[in-house]
Amino acid sequence: MKLALRERRTWFLLLVFRPTEDEMEDWSQLSQALPWLREFEQARGALCEELRRHGLAVIGCSGEEEAHRLFREVRGWRLSIEVLASDGSLVLWERSTCERERR
Repeated sequence: MKLALRERRTWFLLLVFRPTEDEMEDWSQLSQALPWLREFEQARGALCEELRRHGLAVIGCSGEEEAHRLFREVRGWRLSIEVLASDGSLVLWERSTCERERR
């Protein structure tokens, strides 16, 4: 959550991860599941550590386009992702489309 609050962006990604006892395997899984991790440079380690320690992390995005791009690229069965729009509503996207519904 620290990462999102520091950035003060309007859209958020909520990442939920199922960590295991094997730290190296978890880091490998996260690297594969989040191909855009390299964009986070200094925050990359903190993001992965939050996911391993708490199973949750929040990422702030500059807007809908960035949120959708990052959402589309997430893969892996041990990691799920939810998107919150700037008004706080949950955005329901399918991985193959940018259409959304709000609930």
